[in-house]
Amino acid sequence: MYSFIQTWDIYHYFSYASQMLGGIKVAIEYPIGARFIILFPRLLTSDFNIYVLLFYLQTFLVALFGGYLIKRAGRNQWVYWAGVLLLFPLTFERLDLYVAVLILWSVLLFKSNKYFTSGLVLLVGILVKIYPVFILPFYLYKMFRNRVSSKPFIFMVLVGIIGIWGIFRDTYLMNFLSERSPQPESLFTLYFWFRNSIPDTIYAHNSIEYVKTPIDLYLSIVLGVTAVLGLLRAFRIKDIVVGAFYIILAVIIGGRTLSPQYLLWLVVFLPFIKRFNRLVVFSAIFVTMIYLGFYQQAVIEMTYPYFGFLLIRNIFLLLAMI
Repeated sequence: MYSFIQTWDIYHYFSYASQMLGGIKVAIEYPIGARFIILFPRLLTSDFNIYVLLFYLQTFLVALFGGYLIKRAGRNQWVYWAGVLLLFPLTFERLDLYVAVLILWSVLLFKSNKYFTSGLVLLVGILVKIYPVFILPFYLYKMFRNRVSSKPFIFMVLVGIIGIWGIFRDTYLMNFLSERSPQPESLFTLYFWFRNSIPDTIYAHNSIEYVKTPIDLYLSIVLGVTAVLGLLRAFRIKDIVVGAFYIILAVIIGGRTLSPQYLLWLVVFLPFIKRFNRLVVFSAIFVTMIYLGFYQQAVIEMTYPYFGFLLIRNIFLLLAMI
């Protein structure tokens, strides 16, 4: 039987892939590109345990490619691999590393003025997991400032149109995203904690969520403003790789969900950012792995001191914006 440290997602992947091969129309919470990643190991086996091993191998190859990109950019890989391994098993049982590596690849191509290839890679990332679309305004801004010719600029606009169309055409995905409430792991919890009025939680949309409250809109505005400030900080930075780090961090901070695997979105940028930010992100990773060992007490029951680790993780992420 499957005996690794288990997360639920890989069970869902196997189930989705089996249904797709059986000709069943499957509604999943990912854009269309994710289906190919989920499906490929299932094409090679119908045994769940072998599927897990193949998915691990597939993800490890992606991790190696990420390391290759970092080495080719002249950066030290050790901080990247440290982050990848510290977040085990989340690294190898989720789709997040795939998208993070695609973003890094796209950004490095953009930095080398390979705009068309960069746009294609970014489009793949958007169609696997939505959040890379937030990199696109940054690209357009940089191209405008650098007076890049109209053809690459128009191509990037088309990338955005196709990517957004690929997302919005999936009504199940849009309903899934719109119905989600904030997670206890998100920065919304800091607000509730300071007010000493943490709402009840429920299990929905494959995660633990707060029961919807009337102040959801207010909190969304507050975190939205925080995210926008992060984006503005990114736009002021000359190094596009570091700017991309701040954009992704802003997306994480401003979101209603902040699952542990989201830290993988930041890991690929660790070799490129300054020492303080690197230390703070590593601290967030360490604290995350501590509270995951007490997930029931920290996230579901929200009892102290376990719940405190979750709050500390979120404070570290806020500090990383400095």
